[in-house]
Amino acid sequence: MFAIDDIRLIKDQLIKIKRSSYFERPLLDHSESLIKLIDFIDQNEAAVPPQIMMEVRRILFSEQMFLSGSVSGEVPYEVVFSLKLALADWGHTTDLITTALLDEQNFYFLPSKGIWKFVQNAVPAFQLPHNQYSLIQVAFPRLYRSKPLFAIPLYHELGHFIDITNRVSEVVLLSTAQPQHLRQVVLNHLREHFADLFAANYCGELATGLLPLLAGFQSASPTHPATVDRIKLVADFLGGAHNELIDRFQAALNQLNLPELAIRYQVPPAATFFDNMRPAKLVNAQQIHGLYIAATNYLSGKRANADGVWSGQPMREIVRIVNDLVEKSIRNYDIQGRWTDGNSG
Repeated sequence: MFAIDDIRLIKDQLIKIKRSSYFERPLLDHSESLIKLIDFIDQNEAAVPPQIMMEVRRILFSEQMFLSGSVSGEVPYEVVFSLKLALADWGHTTDLITTALLDEQNFYFLPSKGIWKFVQNAVPAFQLPHNQYSLIQVAFPRLYRSKPLFAIPLYHELGHFIDITNRVSEVVLLSTAQPQHLRQVVLNHLREHFADLFAANYCGELATGLLPLLAGFQSASPTHPATVDRIKLVADFLGGAHNELIDRFQAALNQLNLPELAIRYQVPPAATFFDNMRPAKLVNAQQIHGLYIAATNYLSGKRANADGVWSGQPMREIVRIVNDLVEKSIRNYDIQGRWTDGNSG
């Protein structure tokens, strides 16, 4: 087996992915660009050094893995839509979110290797595509695919992406005097704190509200701060209390020419609609994020008192319907926006 054989097989897989009944235009463009690259390498195999061929194969394997999760029936469309809005706030307009569904209770993000920067240097004869996208894969339990309220921790994972991509926590670490043997532990804690604060920008106290359920009230460890410290930091941020660590993050963001940490959600009056089992009418992107707060609070209320149209419904069914209403609310907002854009000008 040779690297070029794998690369040809990857092309076949990319063609299958393209034929999916659901595939967003930017992802389709990216797939087509990868296929053109493979065709170029196939036609110029003798001119490509073996080590370059091996690295191209490695990156292409990753790219097709990321893309495979974004096919019809698998894409948690409304969750991805929400995360894309948040991603754009931080200047990442050429990053595309793909998904992976896990058969375990875990959440993570994984950035791609940046294929076009590599190709520019390693295969200079190839004409780079006009739109050079990068992929981000977010992964979460398959059980939550149609339960957007259970996928809220993905805002935290996206915070890790913004942090590590821009080295925010590393800048904060440089501003503090730490013994060498503790620097990695402090960096790990900073990264978790930043991801919590990032999530709080979009979903308020839900950023840490699920921590007791997912992580328990853990004490500090080499990888994570104590749960109570994480909750307090987010509470200070949302309450406007002075906190030196928040100030350090804000200073680092300013130094890196990034947006500041700020409230980026607006809680819509979802109860008015949900009381009639109707999707909420959302008027701006901030309400997309705020809907997660409104719907979570609404669902908590129905757990305590399932009155009105919810009377007599089993809790399992209420959870399903409320999550379904969240999905429909976000999808309606997106459709209306596309319709308006398509009919403007």
